[in-house]
Amino acid sequence: MHSVSVVIATYNRLAYLPQSIDSMLGQSWSDAEIIIVDDASTDGTELLLRQRYGDRLVYLRHPVRLGPSEARNTGIAAAGGELIAFHDSDDVAYPRRLEMQETAFSADPELVIVGGQVDYYDVDLKEIIDSPKMLAAGDLEIRLNGLFLQPVSFGSCMMKAQPIRRHGLRLNPLYPAAEDYDFVLQLLRHGRARNLTEPTIKYRCHNDQQSSLVQPQMQDIQKRISDARLAEIGIEVPAEARKVLEFIVTNPQATFKDFGVEPTDQNILMLLVQSYRMLLQVLEALARSEDPRPGELAALRQCLRERCLAAIAV
Repeated sequence: MHSVSVVIATYNRLAYLPQSIDSMLGQSWSDAEIIIVDDASTDGTELLLRQRYGDRLVYLRHPVRLGPSEARNTGIAAAGGELIAFHDSDDVAYPRRLEMQETAFSADPELVIVGGQVDYYDVDLKEIIDSPKMLAAGDLEIRLNGLFLQPVSFGSCMMKAQPIRRHGLRLNPLYPAAEDYDFVLQLLRHGRARNLTEPTIKYRCHNDQQSSLVQPQMQDIQKRISDARLAEIGIEVPAEARKVLEFIVTNPQATFKDFGVEPTDQNILMLLVQSYRMLLQVLEALARSEDPRPGELAALRQCLRERCLAAIAV
């Protein structure tokens, strides 16, 4: 049995798939099985994979297209490893991705999710086209951010298989988008999370990405998942406040300048202060329902206060 199962779901990604697979076969951590779930591709994926890789891969094919959720669920069901790493079929992993994530799991047995930072590249993976936003590293801040949006990059995540199997966790095929967000929140009920501070994948930006094709649906479903999770901890966020809160949790270094206003605009300064106050209230409610480790709540509380002061500094 391999210690890590890598699940790559794919549909008509022949132009990018070999580079994605090669990045996994070339990992510094070699004790991994690579599972390709072909969601009924029509571009010759099966023939190329069998000719190029043979038995170096576990190749599974859906006879009809079932969608990305079911493709990943098929991979989960086939995975034999103690850890399951998800990888997108158009992205490329850095060589030490699996090693770094496995090391993190070994150091903290309470972890169920280890994500990583992401470098956003052009379609040819020749240059970084967008400055990466640092995903929160610590468990409590990941949970706080997860009340509003996806707190990890799913395609860079490694997850502990035991709670997934024990609780029968699956990606919801009824969600045409944001199904990974829902899955992550389910798994967070059974352990802790961490995002590595190092980049783990090259994210290929192109117009045919699943997330681009379903963007309007994604925002609606993400909001419904978020509202349900907030309700669980007894919090309701007004619609006008949500956009600002989402912005500051995804842009923790943001200041009033990012709103395109002058420092004399008291309305924006007050909005930022009120938003951070609300975020602190959400944090306190979250901490009452969760079990943060000693010192985590105080440290994050202080961090948010410092970010607020930096955001309104003239």
